Amino acid sequence: MNPEFGSQDAAATQAGFFARILGQLPRGCRTQVDALWIHSGNESLGGGNRSILIHSNFANGDRAFLEEGLLHECAHTSLDWDWGGTVERAKWAAQVARDPGFISMYAADNPKSEDVAETFVPYLAWKLGAASGYTAAQLEAISQQIPNRLNYLDSLALDLAPLIAAEPSTTPSAASGGVEQSTARKIRPGSACKKAFIGHTFTTVKFGTLTCRQGSNAIRWRR
Repeated sequence: MNPEFGSQDAAATQAGFFARILGQLPRGCRTQVDALWIHSGNESLGGGNRSILIHSNFANGDRAFLEEGLLHECAHTSLDWDWGGTVERAKWAAQVARDPGFISMYAADNPKSEDVAETFVPYLAWKLGAASGYTAAQLEAISQQIPNRLNYLDSLALDLAPLIAAEPSTTPSAASGGVEQSTARKIRPGSACKKAFIGHTFTTVKFGTLTCRQGSNAIRWRR
């Protein structure tokens, strides 16, 4: 915390506000975030060097997009190869070459430094589907524009909790009354579940407790 906030209480208020939002972001993009550097002022957010840089006036003035901004910087810090992140440069370049284009003008103008971070937020929307708040047309545009990047990020099996719950493994956990977890894919109300899970429950952060139920035509997770 920059001492320019004037008092310990004022600094603690700022730290608590931003730390809470950071804690709600997927664990997979926080693996290398060791610190938040919080200053006053109206400069942009920043990421990398195992930290996220925040200028409170800028962040508080753009709260409608604050989570997206912090997700972008988290991706820089924990996914970008320049900072020792999970994404491999050569493998990413191969997906870029196969995709129709970039997901934003910012990514297109800065392909080496911004493409991974710019792709991560649309990737999460693609994973969430309708629950993301994106329209069907927007989700389709994402899947058409960067399909190979999306599949590559999916192959990394990033831990997307607490934003997206993990799909159960193939073995129900009788002891817990629920199921064991893997980080392969998400579950949400209406998504398909395996026959082995019928009658078992799984608690998600976003959707609460879901139960695997046999319907007339399919087996799905239901509230």
